[in-house]
Amino acid sequence: MIVDMKKRRFSVYSYRTLVLCILFLAGVFFALPVVAEDSVVRVHSDIWMPYNGVPGSDEEGYAVDILREIFTPHDIRVEYADRSWNRSVLGLEQGGTDLVIGAFKFEVPNCIFPETTIGETVMGLYSTNPHLKINDYDGLRDLKIGIVSGWGYRKWLLEDAEKHPENYIRLYGDEAFPKLMELLLAHRVQLIPGSSMVMNYQIKRNGLQDKVFFVGYGPSPKSEKLYYAFSPLHPERSRRLAKIVDDGMKRLRESGRLAAILAKYGLSDWE
Repeated sequence: MIVDMKKRRFSVYSYRTLVLCILFLAGVFFALPVVAEDSVVRVHSDIWMPYNGVPGSDEEGYAVDILREIFTPHDIRVEYADRSWNRSVLGLEQGGTDLVIGAFKFEVPNCIFPETTIGETVMGLYSTNPHLKINDYDGLRDLKIGIVSGWGYRKWLLEDAEKHPENYIRLYGDEAFPKLMELLLAHRVQLIPGSSMVMNYQIKRNGLQDKVFFVGYGPSPKSEKLYYAFSPLHPERSRRLAKIVDDGMKRLRESGRLAAILAKYGLSDWE
């Protein structure tokens, strides 16, 4: 039998080319960023009660409870995990996190936000000394102030921390805020700034009404709205999820279910 070597050579080369093309396309496919399926929403934030608490506990926080109420009817599972704020925001930008809880728009301006807020808060100043009254920069001098690195404090406070770093103690990581409270109670810091909602909740929950006191707003008592912030990596998906949140929040508010969720934490509707 006579074999046409040209045809054989062509067949071998064609086969090799086909294999290489398949391998190349497979490499490209697996190199592409993975878009999470709509069946799961990955929620990451540091513990910030009453907005979000310990994952899997009886009180995960009202912002987590709301998400579960909204997404469950759409067969979307909420995967909530406790991570430091810096890690959570990094996950929004690089992948691995679909949304964070309790963001100010100025903190993550590239993210996608629902129209619906999850509350409104003002940054207060808290101390174990009830006689302190701080309404301007002068009141901050000669005090040791504790802050959490990466948190979205008011601009005036962050600028003061840059100008007077010797007056500030910065804590990092998942347990930074509870450690700040411990430092305050141990008088190792004299002042901590924080969301009025969060601080008042912690003070009441831990029976600290006679130990930790609100001592002023500093130079600016302006309140800020809080949001769920969705990842900018996949904007179409994030906009779709944000729309579900808007529609769901309206449904919860009209049905009275939102009021029931908030009542669990001793709160009422912010609108």
